[in-house]
Amino acid sequence: MKILLKLYPKKWRNRYGDEFLFLLEKRNLSFKNVTDIILNALDTRLLLFVEGLHVELLELSRQHNKKTYFFQKAY
Repeated sequence: MKILLKLYPKKWRNRYGDEFLFLLEKRNLSFKNVTDIILNALDTRLLLFVEGLHVELLELSRQHNKKTYFFQKAY
């Protein structure tokens, strides 16, 4: 069951890992359950990646706007 937990990002595992393992150990998992867990792990990883990318793009935008503002004031 721990292999299914390891599919999730570390940040997620730290927050939900113990509870998730407890739930996994209490049920007999079907093929559909395992497939659903794998897809949700991929979705979680993608969401965290996109959120991180969004933060980086916002920072780049702020830096660009500061430079643009500086040049507009200079003229």
